Amino acid sequence: ILVFKAPLFFPVSNTSADYVNGDWMDPCYERFYEIGAKYIVYWFVNGDMYCEAVVRGPNINYTATFKQEFLVRAEYKHTWCPPPN
Repeated sequence: ILVFKAPLFFPVSNTSADYVNGDWMDPCYERFYEIGAKYIVYWFVNGDMYCEAVVRGPNINYTATFKQEFLVRAEYKHTWCPPPN
């Protein structure tokens, strides 16, 4: 698994953000297609949400961005991720 860019950050302190509507995840999907990823993973850490797009690669020494206990969702390309517009 390889991560090419830092996770996208969605702070709980952003009171103007609409996290009820699914549109807040659009930047995650844009990143997903930008790098040709296989998965999007979502982390919930101290009330804040992060997402990152990851690709499969030969690196078996991958260190996750956060501990497994913070992993809340993973989307696989053919299962969840909507196609680009």
